[in-house]
Amino acid sequence: GLMYFGGAGCLAATLIGSLVFTRLSSFNYPGGEALVRLRWHLEQSIPIQQSASEEKSLVARKAVRLHVDVAAAMTGVSLFGQKHACNLIFHDEKGEPTTVPFRVDKSGYEETNSSDGELMKFTHLLTEQRQVGGFSMIEAIEGHPRLDMSARNIATEETIYIHERSGWRRI
Repeated sequence: GLMYFGGAGCLAATLIGSLVFTRLSSFNYPGGEALVRLRWHLEQSIPIQQSASEEKSLVARKAVRLHVDVAAAMTGVSLFGQKHACNLIFHDEKGEPTTVPFRVDKSGYEETNSSDGELMKFTHLLTEQRQVGGFSMIEAIEGHPRLDMSARNIATEETIYIHERSGWRRI
């Protein structure tokens, strides 16, 4: 009897530990989560085509140029995620599929290439910087998980910020 309950207790403790650490690891990739949330934001904010004649100018105006900084790249912005995010497809009023150009740029990690002026060529940023001149923050993604035993929860902090160039949607 005692061996049975001891074994069942160990099994339960292992299951609980696995569940806690699985939940904890879900916060390990805030860069990847930011890319997913940016795609969702774009799907909600890019207007659907009004007519076929306006399609070319709308797509040209609404092309997405995303800059990914080191922190976002190191925390989950993968080539697989980029390919998924770049596949933004919308439908016009006739139901015809239309794609929006979406380019991801991870260059500019060197100080000489990362000035604010250089960033203005991008429409969106995934960065560890809370504020960037000329951009508005869309959302902050939580990361850096740790167990807070006193509060009995998983503590996180804002890690990656999604920014959109000011005025981009009005163009």
